[in-house]
Amino acid sequence: MWIGRPAVVWVVSACHPLAFRPKTWKFPVVGSITYTGWFDQGEAKAYGAELAKKGWDVDVRPSQAYSTLGWFDDPILSTMIGPGDEALGDLADVILHETLHATFFVPGQSTLNESVASFVGDTLAVRYLEETLGPDAKEKEVFLELRERGEERGKVMKAAYEDLAKLYASKRPRDEMLAEKKRIIDRLRAELHIQRKITNASLIQYKTYGSGKEELRALYEMCGRDMHRFIGAMERVKPIAAAATPHSDPAVLVRALLKDGC
Repeated sequence: MWIGRPAVVWVVSACHPLAFRPKTWKFPVVGSITYTGWFDQGEAKAYGAELAKKGWDVDVRPSQAYSTLGWFDDPILSTMIGPGDEALGDLADVILHETLHATFFVPGQSTLNESVASFVGDTLAVRYLEETLGPDAKEKEVFLELRERGEERGKVMKAAYEDLAKLYASKRPRDEMLAEKKRIIDRLRAELHIQRKITNASLIQYKTYGSGKEELRALYEMCGRDMHRFIGAMERVKPIAAAATPHSDPAVLVRALLKDGC
């Protein structure tokens, strides 16, 4: 479906300015989540501005897709299709990511839900390219190169996140913290050539979408790289996650499964 704009929704997230404590919203069915989605960009920006006035660090970003968690048939949109050789891999990744939300979802665990969906999308997109175009296809090579660049950027983001987390855990005066926070973020933006504003709400998304990779990969290997078995094994984490603190670290939640294997 062609929608004639660069994003289908705009995601608004907010975070404490001197701690990685995200603002949460509660809704029926999905429970607590760490972001909200808006179909109108102007409304998303206006809501973000309201949150900023209340003292929150705010991030408003475009998103190419969304999931209704299986309640409705989600469309394939023009925003999901890129212009380059990586387009097919990207499309497969997005569809697999969003479809996974309809298969695996734990209310109140945004980080787990998004991290599992990211792992499954990334893993199966490569397999899809291999099976449809061949293991040596240019589309696969370009997609892997793009993903590798994304992982390198993620490492820089993670380093900045960790530096800021240490800063926020210190007992330095607020003014000193704010000055050092600005220095760390300015360095990050310069290193990655980022033009848009970066806040705690921006950085915490790298935890939301990419946590527990090592543990998820270990479980996948235990399952013989069989995604059906992997997803079946992940069902065992649902009662653990349901009883845990909302938005817990997926690494901790999944680690409980590893001792029993797949």
